[in-house]
Amino acid sequence: MTLPVRTARDGLELPTVGFGTHRVQGPDGLVAIGHALENGYRLCPRPFRRGRA
Repeated sequence: MTLPVRTARDGLELPTVGFGTHRVQGPDGLVAIGHALENGYRLCPRPFRRGRA
């Protein structure tokens, strides 16, 4: 699986799709994030829930 990327002026490739983590928590959340990383995601902006709704 190849995720779409944008290339910055300096050549850095940035993912255009991130794996939303605002609802994942505990062991199941870690497994879900692990699967996302295995499948090519590199943008996981909030790896752990911080107790906010």
